[in-house]
Formats: sequence, C-alpha cells, structure tokens
Amino acid sequence: MLKPCLAITIIALISSVAIAQEERIEIRGEIQDVLDKTPLSYAHIWTKERGSGVPTNNEGKFALNLPKEAVSDSLTISLIGYTSKTVPINKLLEKDYHIIFLEKSTIYMEEVVIEAEHAECIIKKVSSQLKDNFPEAPFEFEGYYRNSYRESDQYVSQFETAFSGFEGNFHNRSGHSVKMLKKRISPDFRRFKWRQSQGNIPWHYLWHIRKQHNYFFAGKQYQQYDYSLEDITYFNGEEVYKLKFLLKDKSERIGASWVFIRAKDYAILEIRGDWKIVNPKITQLSDSLSLAYTGGNILVKFLEYQGKMYPSYSRSLYQHDAYDIQANRQGSFDMNEELIVHSIITPSTFSSKREFERAQQTKIQSLPIDSVYWEHYNKPVETALSKAIQRDLEAQQYR
Repeated sequence: MLKPCLAITIIALISSVAIAQEERIEIRGEIQDVLDKTPLSYAHIWTKERGSGVPTNNEGKFALNLPKEAVSDSLTISLIGYTSKTVPINKLLEKDYHIIFLEKSTIYMEEVVIEAEHAECIIKKVSSQLKDNFPEAPFEFEGYYRNSYRESDQYVSQFETAFSGFEGNFHNRSGHSVKMLKKRISPDFRRFKWRQSQGNIPWHYLWHIRKQHNYFFAGKQYQQYDYSLEDITYFNGEEVYKLKFLLKDKSERIGASWVFIRAKDYAILEIRGDWKIVNPKITQLSDSLSLAYTGGNILVKFLEYQGKMYPSYSRSLYQHDAYDIQANRQGSFDMNEELIVHSIITPSTFSSKREFERAQQTKIQSLPIDSVYWEHYNKPVETALSKAIQRDLEAQQYR
C-alpha cells in the first residue's frame, strides 16, 4: 500500500505530465483601427461556443491559449463603437501573429435623433430590466487577478493569482465564493507598509459591480447625479446609449462616470469612471502610518453569454497620499487592480457555496507544478506597464 504522502505526490506528478502532454493551440495578435492603425484597448476576444476569452491589453495585444478541440470554433472580436468581426480559429493558425482590423460603426444621425430617448427614461428602464439581464441562477467562473502597488512613481509589490469562483445569485451580496488556484507574489519593497488583514481578494471587484448595477440603478443612487444622454453608438451591430453622470454635490468628490447601455433590452455593457477627492480624509493604519485617499478610476465590462450579462473584465486605480511620521517620510501610494474572467460555466455544476468550496480544495491539491500550470494559462500579454513593474521590482531586489 502506498503511504498517503507518496500517493499524493504521484497523483500530482501524473496530473503535471497529463497537462504538459495535452495538446494546446495558441493565438497571438493585435487589434487595430482599420483607418489610423491605432491599437484598440480592452476589445473582447471571445469564443462564444466555449464561453471563454480574454480582452486585449492597453496596447491592443492579446494571447489566447485553448485546447486543440477548439480548432473548429471561431473567435469574435468586439468593441463598443466598432463593427464586430468573427474569424475561424483554424484560419488564425496559419500564422504565428495576427493584426486584426476593426471598422468604426456607422451612425445615421437623423435616425438617432428621432429614436433617442430621454436619459431619465433610459435609466428607469435599465432598473426595471436588471433581474432579466443579470443572472439569478448559480454560475461558476474562472479567471486571473493582478494587484500592484506603486510608491512615488516606483512599483514596489505585485500579486497575481489564477482563481475559480461560484456565484449563487448575482443580485445578492451573499452566496459567492472564490478560491485562489495558483499564486505568484513578488518581494514586498513597500516603504509605507501595513498589515493587510484580508490580503488580496480577487472577487472584491464583484461587490463594486453589484454596487454599480444594483444599488446605483435599482436603489436610485443616480438621483444624486446630473445625467444626460451624451452619445449613441453601436456594439455588435446594435444601438448603444452612452449616459454621462456628474455628482450634484461636489464638496467631497468631483469627476464623471459613463454607462453604456444596449438599446434593445437596456442591458449594461460597460461602466467607466474618473474622480478626485476634494478634501481627502486621513486613515490611520498604524501608530506612525496613515493614508489619504485622493482619487482614482475604474472600468467594468460585461459580456452576454446564453442570454445573460456576466462580468468579463475590470480594472481600477486607487490613489493615495502616504505619511510615515516615525520615518519622517511622505509620498504617493497607488494601488492598481486588474481582473479578467476567462470563462463562465452555467448552469453551475454545484448547488451551493459550501459544495463548491469542498470541490475546489480537491482541485487545488491536484494542480500541476507552477512552471507547467502557468505555461498554458491565459494571463495578460506583457505590456510596457507590466515590464516597467518588473524592472522596478528587480532594480530594488539587486540594489
């Protein structure tokens, strides 16, 4: 009989070999505007039949790693304001790198003026359609999360994780769970350092998303804003309203938010926001360290899958002024977060949060070693920003 530790080791090795031998296909490329050849950031690259995909990064580049059987599938590339394009995957395998062009959607102004609705009417219809557009049934998801810290223009820490999760009901706060499958943590070179009681939580974003879509509309928080219909554009050949929101009370925060709403069913496609704190409040994190939250920005994207809207991508920047009285030091402290949902599984194979969590513990124990695991994982393509983060971390490690 095998000893338990030896048996677990053998199972892990078998899993590693199996994944290493699994045949994969990789598609790499860049999405550009057909006229001026500028890169298109955060376009969706999505395999609709498999419910999986990635966004382009802030340089318009992408890399998608798929199992070999996906060769019969197609990739759909879509971005608000552009005409979507679908390309068979077997055609994309003919070259190692692809530049795919998208055309801006054509807008017929006379039709737009006639059909455009008042902003308040649009908002009320969004609120009434939330339960129809977002899922109430349990679903699972898998993705990638990255969190990096920057002090006074130098990156000092980075955390990455692949994760899987369970969502019992997208409209309620309770009933969701996330398990981190594999983690990669850089050395921590923060000078403004404090203990984080909860650490990095990948699905922390979901609360922001719920707050935006559920409380903002259904809870009528929009009444605190001046709002207007700023523009009408297209997504996947369908009309999209672009609403702009400005806070009425500017004594604490100034900035603007935009919500992109599909006209045919009032589904939320995208949320953007930029803000500055007028009188930052100082939060004491330790006897000597304090932070003052000064502003930031956020981008949240949703994608339709099997008739419902699911979160697909989110990024945010939170800016602070930092003070360390004991070390007589002050500076800026920024936190950058990015979350990608690679795949949606619906209906869920689990009926409850507890059932999901038990299964994930078994899954985590059977994962291959890091080098094998990350080789086929769809983490974001390297960019000038990610390279700068790596350079800053390495420079501090060896000085």
